[in-house]
Amino acid sequence: LETKNSMEDSCRKRVVVTGANRGLGFGLVEMFYASEDAYDIVMAVRSVDSAKEPRQQLVDRYTDSKSTLTILPLDLSDPASIDEFLSQLFAIDSKGCDLVVNNAIAYPSSEKADPDDVQRMLQINHYGPQQLTDALMKKMKDGSAIIMVPAAVNYKTIPGESLRKRWTDSNLTREDLGNILAEYKQAVIDGNYREKGFPTVESIDQILGVKIPFMEAGYAVANLGSHGYRDIIMRESGDRLKIFSVNPGFSHKFGGPSYTERAKFFLEIYKTAQSKTYWKNGQRVELENI
Repeated sequence: LETKNSMEDSCRKRVVVTGANRGLGFGLVEMFYASEDAYDIVMAVRSVDSAKEPRQQLVDRYTDSKSTLTILPLDLSDPASIDEFLSQLFAIDSKGCDLVVNNAIAYPSSEKADPDDVQRMLQINHYGPQQLTDALMKKMKDGSAIIMVPAAVNYKTIPGESLRKRWTDSNLTREDLGNILAEYKQAVIDGNYREKGFPTVESIDQILGVKIPFMEAGYAVANLGSHGYRDIIMRESGDRLKIFSVNPGFSHKFGGPSYTERAKFFLEIYKTAQSKTYWKNGQRVELENI
C-alpha cells in the first residue's frame, strides 16, 4: 500500500522503519512524514493490516506532506519473511534505501530465561535485524545511513568481567559474537547463565537503577548482541556509510518522555550528526554510557 505519487524522484530519500505501526516506530514515521523534506517512507511491519489505520491517520493529518508512505510486511522472527521483504524493497528501489532505522523489538513472554523464549528474543532483536541490515548494506549507496536503536542496557550490565572484556573487545568479530550468544543459549539450557557472568536483574539494576525482571529473560543479552553487531558494522563500513546508535531512553511507561518526544531528535541526528556516534536521551554520549 502506497500513498501519493510513487514516481522516481532523485531528491527523495527512501527510509525504512521497522516496527513502524505503533510506539516509537510510528513516532519516527510521523517525524519523517511531517518533515518539510520529501521522503519515501517504508513502514516495515509484521502485519500490513495493523499499519493501515496509523498510515491513514498521517495522510489525513499532514495533507501538505511531500512524502510517500508504503507498507511492507516484515516478520523478523522468520528469515524467509525477511528475504521476501528485501525482495519487495529491491523491486521498488535497487539500492534498497538511504536510511534504515532498526527499531522493531520483542519482549519476553515470561520473567524467567526459557530456552525457546531466549531463541525468540535473539532472533527478533538480533539475528533478524542483522540479516536485514547485512543485505541492505550491500546495496546502499555511499553516504547512506543506519540507525540502531539499542535497548536501555549497556556493556556495564554484564557482571562477568572476562565475559565483558570479550564483548567489548575493539576487535570483536562476527564469529566471536556468535560464539558468545551460542554460549548464552547453552547456559540457559544448563541453568547456569548467572554463573557464566551474563546479565541479571541485579546487575542491570546496579547500573541502570531500575528493576525490570524480563531483562533477565533473554531480552538484555539479545540487545547486547545488537550492540556488538553495531560496533562490528561501524568498523566494517569504514567511511562509506553513516551509522548511528540512538538510545531513546526508557519510554513513558517507565517514567520517560512520550514516543513523539523521543522520536524528534532522530531526524536531527540523521541530518546533522557525525557518523559512528552514540546518543542517549537526545545527548551524545561515549560508548560505555549508551
